[in-house]
Amino acid sequence: MVLRKKYVSQESAIASYDWEEIASGLGHQLFYGSSVILSGGAEKFLIPQALFGIGDQADEGTTTLDLSQFNLPSTIQGTAYIDYWTNKNTTDIHTVTLKFQKVSGTTTDISSAITSGNIISSGFSHHAMKIDINQTQFKVGDKLRVEVVVSAGGGICGIPLNPIGSYPFILSVPFKIDL
Repeated sequence: MVLRKKYVSQESAIASYDWEEIASGLGHQLFYGSSVILSGGAEKFLIPQALFGIGDQADEGTTTLDLSQFNLPSTIQGTAYIDYWTNKNTTDIHTVTLKFQKVSGTTTDISSAITSGNIISSGFSHHAMKIDINQTQFKVGDKLRVEVVVSAGGGICGIPLNPIGSYPFILSVPFKIDL
């Protein structure tokens, strides 16, 4: 008697994205800038859900926002979209520069730095940017980082990091999906 082997396929994973570009094979996931107060001061980071925040901001100078470590290998590529607000107390000129990085023991730029136009108005103002990200493989344990640089221009200018407030910092990051 001959025993036939039964083919057993690998279990498929269910991946969910906030929106997809099927023609490009990309799925976008949203991340939100957030912060918490610790004994040493405020810690700023990225979270995948608009769950909490203390209303801190990325002040003038350089702020890094890290996503928690990847638990599965992932590939990021394509155009990322950034929706953010600035809060200023003067009409002096400021700019915001953003770039994406991979943190894997060392830090590597995975996009060019993109700088906003001049931000002149005082109070809260709404802005958007798009950045092309080079195809980058992330291993288990790697982190995605966004470096935010707010230029000094006199007075105070910052980017609010409160995902549940009126002025969220939102990233739409493109992940390669298998179709």
